[in-house]
Amino acid sequence: MERMKVAIENLQLSDDKILAKMLADKCSEEEYQAEYDSMDKYRDEWSDFCVKKNDNISLASMYDDLESNLRGLESLGVTFKESAAFLYPMIESGLPIELVKVWQRSALSGYGDEEIKPVEERLTCLMKFIRAEVKGAQRLTFVIPSQKQPEKDKKKDNHRGEGYHKSDVATAAGLFSGQSSTCIFCDKNHASVDCWRGPQMTMKEKNGRVRDRKCCYKQHVVVMCPEVAQKAQEQEARPVDREEIRGGTPSAMTSHECAGDVLLQTLLVRIYNNDKSRYRVARLVFDNGSQGSSVRRDTAEALRLEPVGEVWSRKVLFGGQLTERRRHNRLRVTLSSPDGNTQRDLEVLDEPEICGRLRRIPKGPWLEELAQNRIMLSDMKSQNPEIEVLVGNDYFGQLMTGRVVQLACGLTAM
Repeated sequence: MERMKVAIENLQLSDDKILAKMLADKCSEEEYQAEYDSMDKYRDEWSDFCVKKNDNISLASMYDDLESNLRGLESLGVTFKESAAFLYPMIESGLPIELVKVWQRSALSGYGDEEIKPVEERLTCLMKFIRAEVKGAQRLTFVIPSQKQPEKDKKKDNHRGEGYHKSDVATAAGLFSGQSSTCIFCDKNHASVDCWRGPQMTMKEKNGRVRDRKCCYKQHVVVMCPEVAQKAQEQEARPVDREEIRGGTPSAMTSHECAGDVLLQTLLVRIYNNDKSRYRVARLVFDNGSQGSSVRRDTAEALRLEPVGEVWSRKVLFGGQLTERRRHNRLRVTLSSPDGNTQRDLEVLDEPEICGRLRRIPKGPWLEELAQNRIMLSDMKSQNPEIEVLVGNDYFGQLMTGRVVQLACGLTAM
């Protein structure tokens, strides 16, 4: 009943404002309609009807205000198609930030669709989404009972004062265990291995610090090792057979997952067997930090790819580390686009594992920009999340089209 009263008041308020505007301009309804069609003189007046971001306003009241404002525009004869061009961004920017995130992930937003929806259709979907959120919030008030705090808990909190507010949001401060890491070299709050004074001390001074603080163990950190300098000199003096080195994936890529704010060059391809009688859809990553291309060993075994040779190689990892010599099968594979129109034959080596799980392209406004530039992404979903093919520098330039598109969101499409 309360919402019905507010809706009636908003409807009367819209009519009163429209009538007051017409009387102030001393024009008839036809003249007012003709001037309003230009949307230049009266756009500032009608922007007051738009919902502004205010955390104190409930979502239900916000939706009621929107409905009353839209009815006010319709009473002036302004169609939904004419007003949607400037109302949609104003309404979307006026929503709470958490609700905007849910809206962009919603299927109604159309951000993940290949075809761009008209702005009036997007505004209609936005109003449907807000109405659904309002109904959902109302249902929750009936389903979830109000939980009252026991009297004992209230007394415990009241001793802190009336101005004290206990946050319900978990923070990093709540995970603090009370233990601190004190450096044995400078007594400051950081790890001893990160101290800049340690490497400047002599071995006698280091041993004295360790004995004084009674923190000597059977194992010691690198800064306390007396053989580091000697091993470094031996490593520099030992010759390295560069012909045996074959560049591989960086160690950061082989042992960690991709960061959430970095999008790598991944896509879906078809991998065919030797006679091309069957294929498998797999994820591929472009890595120009690797000299050669690779395919997962279990993928090659599943497709029964016949090796055409063997290679013994070592890899140079990120940081200059060398792996041990390992045997790899040399394979010829045929890759194609997901639709099978474009094919390419590659000669790759098999690897037990290429890298960890890499994040797929998330949904966002960049999908709409890519669609406007006729760029379609294939790595959105697949049955196997693992990377099964890595294309290195040997085929990187041959598989690239050379087209580079700079998006407004800061990403670069290649």
